[in-house]
Amino acid sequence: MRLDLRDIIHVPDGKKTFRFQLDLSQQDFYGSKPIVHPVQVEGSVTNHAGALVLEGTARSVLELQCDRCGKAFSREKAVRTVISDKSRARGAQLPGRSIPRICCKYPLTERKS
Repeated sequence: MRLDLRDIIHVPDGKKTFRFQLDLSQQDFYGSKPIVHPVQVEGSVTNHAGALVLEGTARSVLELQCDRCGKAFSREKAVRTVISDKSRARGAQLPGRSIPRICCKYPLTERKS
């Protein structure tokens, strides 16, 4: 998706909001396709003294399989991010986020068959 930022690029404190859905149901993650529901994305881009700052949240419900007991389960996942065009120019990266794939409370030694 592309955003037209011409109306805020030279306007101090200018702000543009956005909202859209992504279909990632065919995206493969390590051999599985956990994102079967649309990903809801919303946020804004703000001009802070000439630096564009994107703030946004992506959320969906993931369909996973427990790594301990093998049971299928659903988990809502929301990821919030803030990116500035100045930090991108310096090569800054966002920290990686992992998705816990454990639904049960069994200790590793008490695996159920």
